[in-house]
Amino acid sequence: MKVNATPYFSVIIPVYNVQDYLEECVESVLHQTFLDFEVILVDDGSKDRSGALCDALAQKDSRILVHHQENQGLSGARNSGLALAKGEYILFLDSDDFYPQTDFLEKIASVSDHADIICFNYARYTDRLLGKMLAYPENSFSDDQLWLELTRRNAYQSSACIKAVKRELLQKNDITFERGTLSEDIEWSAKVLLSAGSVALAPDCIYAYRVRQGSISKTVSPRHVADQVRIISTLSRNVPEGSQAFQDAYNGYVAFQYSALMINLLLSKPKVDRELRRKVKDLAWLLQYDTNRIVKLIHMVKRILGFEITSRLLLVYFKLFCK
Repeated sequence: MKVNATPYFSVIIPVYNVQDYLEECVESVLHQTFLDFEVILVDDGSKDRSGALCDALAQKDSRILVHHQENQGLSGARNSGLALAKGEYILFLDSDDFYPQTDFLEKIASVSDHADIICFNYARYTDRLLGKMLAYPENSFSDDQLWLELTRRNAYQSSACIKAVKRELLQKNDITFERGTLSEDIEWSAKVLLSAGSVALAPDCIYAYRVRQGSISKTVSPRHVADQVRIISTLSRNVPEGSQAFQDAYNGYVAFQYSALMINLLLSKPKVDRELRRKVKDLAWLLQYDTNRIVKLIHMVKRILGFEITSRLLLVYFKLFCK
């Protein structure tokens, strides 16, 4: 099938050593009922058969573009895909994940109404698809109030994979992923939030997030913690323009990222050193931006029990309910 010169969606799939999952991932896009898209496979120096699989898949469908490169990490692969993309909206799909609904793209297109960003839902996938993770508001809000409501519900999350963003917005504001950084989605999604003038929701669109051993998201290292400290520190110095509701939404987003950092501080293997631990603790003032329901609870417990006990309680909660 021939791809349009300017497709509606560009689906960017970074590929690295995922030969067991890649075909299912790509086929989930090719089987969509909405046909106006391109798929950009960025083979990031794979050592297994992934690169050859990319080429074989491209032979089957002209809407697939393959780019091979030396390993640059997830950020570098995504940036390469962005440079090649021609679609009105950009979607990122991790190569071990997939779209479980054949009308996934059709539903997103139907609610877009030319919004700068379209947020959708996701579900964990083990041997089966689990329940939807995000609870979106049902009532209508102005854009700034909607941002605030999304923050309150933790429904605007950092993952680049659960939002469709206008390519023009990314280009105009020079929004790319920082090379060599872990947790790069945190800063990228913050920049999108700051730049987007309008947002639409597609709560019934589900992105299947595969939970598997050995994935980056399952391992926290001191480098993860250090990168998150640096990113969150940078974001905390931004003074967003706009209404009080929008400022509260942005600050609430940053505060939630900090609450996740408190958990990662204790999940890190090996343990972080004393200096890095101090830097994490020094950012605890961000909990004052407690528009988010979870952050509000953490802030209250921290004021009563202190930072150390609160962090350990968060870790217990994470191990019981979030893994």
